[in-house]
Amino acid sequence: MILTPSQEAWIRGLVEAGIYQNKSEAIRASVEALRSRMEPAKRMAAAVEAYRDGSCSVSLAAMLAGVAHRDMYDALRREGILRLGFAQEDASKQAAARETRAIKGKAKVAWKAA
Repeated sequence: MILTPSQEAWIRGLVEAGIYQNKSEAIRASVEALRSRMEPAKRMAAAVEAYRDGSCSVSLAAMLAGVAHRDMYDALRREGILRLGFAQEDASKQAAARETRAIKGKAKVAWKAA
């Protein structure tokens, strides 16, 4: 990130005054302040783009936009970018893990019987 000299001086002053512990904390607070004052439509647009490029989940996008999960799902569906693969993938992994545990359990029982 490139800051202007006056922005650098402002951030340095905030840190040296003890308002923030370091430059990163001051910048994060500034970004959060900007997000919280932004118009809802702009927050939603930014959250949709962050989801579109894969840099956040539906949950994080909803939090960034300041909306309920259902509203975020609806917005992502309207955009045609809702990825349901993660939930389906997780369910498949859980089913495979259950099957593996069941097979291992049967193998242990068979081994003990032998």
